[in-house]
Parts: sequence; C-alpha cells; structure tokens
Amino acid sequence: MAKTRDIKRRIKSVESTQQITRTMEMVATSKLKRSQDRLTASRPYGGEIKTFIQALVASNPSISHPLLESREEETNTALLLLTSNRGLCGAFNTNLIKKTHALYDKLKEEGKSPSLYIAGKKGIGFFRFREYPIESGYTELPELPSPADVAELAERFISLYTSGSIDKLILIYNQFRSPVEQRPIIETVLPIPTEVPDEDMEAYIMEPLPEQILGRLLPMYVHSAIRMTLVESTTSEQGARRTAMKAATDNADEMITYLVRSFNKARQAQITQEISEIVGGANALSE
Repeated sequence: MAKTRDIKRRIKSVESTQQITRTMEMVATSKLKRSQDRLTASRPYGGEIKTFIQALVASNPSISHPLLESREEETNTALLLLTSNRGLCGAFNTNLIKKTHALYDKLKEEGKSPSLYIAGKKGIGFFRFREYPIESGYTELPELPSPADVAELAERFISLYTSGSIDKLILIYNQFRSPVEQRPIIETVLPIPTEVPDEDMEAYIMEPLPEQILGRLLPMYVHSAIRMTLVESTTSEQGARRTAMKAATDNADEMITYLVRSFNKARQAQITQEISEIVGGANALSE
C-alpha cells in the first residue's frame, strides 16, 4: 500500500512539473516569434551599414577616424559578455561563459589587462563567485532593447575607446541560427573592422565629403552592432529556453508513462497478495 501511495505522489509531482515546463515552453515560443521578427528586420540594416563603411574606407584610403585606428599594443581589451538573467535555457549561458573564461585567462597569460563588462545575472554570478574583477554589470536591459538603451551602452564604449581607456572591444554572445541552434560568437567591434569588400565605391559621388559621412556613420555602426548582438542574444535565449522546456516536457511524459506502469504492476501485485491472503484464510478456517 505504501509503495502505491509513493508512486501516486511521484506521478502528481511530475504532472505538476510538466504543467510548468509546458507553460514556459508556450511563453518562450511566443517571445521567440516576436524576437525573431525583430531580428529578421534588423539584420539587413546592420549588414548594409558595415558594407557601406568598408567600401567607403576602401575607396578613400587616406581617411582617418579615432574609431578606425588600431592600437599598436592592444593592452586594455574590454570583453562584453551577454548572458541571460534567468536559467532553464539549456547550455545557452554555459557555452558563453566557457569561451569568455578561456579568452580572459589567455589575455592575462599574454600580459594584457582585460576588463569584464557583463550583461545578465548568470554571467555576473559566475565571475563574481570566482572573484574575477567586473568593471560593470548590466541586469536591467530589456528583452527588446530600445534605441535609448543601446545608446547609453554604445556611447560608453565609444568614449572609453576614443579616450584610450580601452584598446579593443570584443563582444561574446550567442548568434541565433534556428530555435534549436545558437552559435557562440566572439566579435571585435572596436576598432571598427575595415576589410576591403568585393565592390568599391569609386563610381559614386558623395556629398558631403567622405570624412563627414564617416564621422556620422561610425558611431551609428557601433550602436547598430551592439543593438544587433542584444537582439541576437535575446532571440537565442528564447530559442534555447523553448528547446529546453520542450525536452523537459517530453521527458516528463516518458516518466509519467513509466510511473503509471509501475503503479499498475504494484497495484496488481497488491491485489494478488490480498486474494492469496483471503484464500489462505478461508482454507485455514475450513480445516
């Protein structure tokens, strides 16, 4: 009797957990759709502005700007890690933290002075527990960041770079590939990469001068790059959470099926034992 009661209790417990995971899966699916739509709308802008800057620099090699200048000795490297504030999203945070941890230690071994800037409670908690120095932690960034949210973050790093406080800015985030695939990315944002694209802009007449155009475009590019990583990270988080919660719901189904079978076997054994006891008692009375 006690065994069947324990199994019933476990079935109810798993069913309650399954209700939670199924609800979280539905919420994540809804948020994923909104984030994915926003990501799809944002990607062309980020790609085009980067291509335009590269073509403009390629066709005007003499152009100079503080955000394009590479430092001879990149001693002070800023690492901006984007994690989540909540868990239950599979290996979303673990993969990013491992890459950041390895990159930070590698830079230290090379004699450089990396600085950590972390968005998300999971990343902050990991490095704070291991007593790594954190320059700034951001836990209030919304899931769908507004231009004002991005501007505050971007302007800070632009100021740090132009003042010489940092020599490089590297973003570590998850790039959204599909709801079941998120790829950890390490991307350099400052100095702004100026690889020569396949096409140049020699056939274009520009007004105003290229220097003035770049003066406005380069800060816009930094804003766009940081905003894109935030949107990529948010979309990846919802995809990872949806996948993790679906797996948990499916596992709960399997466990419930197993427990129901175990309950039926235990109940059958109990009934058989009770019948045997009744028959045994009847035989003893008749004798």
